[in-house]
Amino acid sequence: MILVIVNSEGKVINGRLMHSELSFDNNQIDRFRAVNHLFRPMAMAIVFKIDSLKANMFQELQEQSVDTLKLNDLSDQIGNLHGKLKQETYRFYLHIKSICAPEQVSKLERVFAPLFKNEGLNMPRGQGHRPFGRGRGMGFENKNN
Repeated sequence: MILVIVNSEGKVINGRLMHSELSFDNNQIDRFRAVNHLFRPMAMAIVFKIDSLKANMFQELQEQSVDTLKLNDLSDQIGNLHGKLKQETYRFYLHIKSICAPEQVSKLERVFAPLFKNEGLNMPRGQGHRPFGRGRGMGFENKNN
């Protein structure tokens, strides 16, 4: 399993994107990769735990006699982990922002904005209200390769 971070346009947030969108130089790319190298496994572990808890929750929902206390506990655990993931994401962003020259910060904001605005209300067009735009959920995807 590989964790990739994508923005709302489906672009993977990686060194290549930082070079093309923000014009990072080689030193900035090296610093980005070092921060990304620390962030990705941590984020992947959190996403894996969330996915496991969601699977447990769905399994419990299939039981003849559903334990709502267990479901509440699983929901709380998922919520706590989601909060931790957001904390790690903002720390990742701040590390990258510290790498940026002042003129690169607004470009960085555009790349990362979807990770902080969209929570995956992926309704078909014309169905309901989408207050935060056309996002792709938390901006994290699991890729099995």
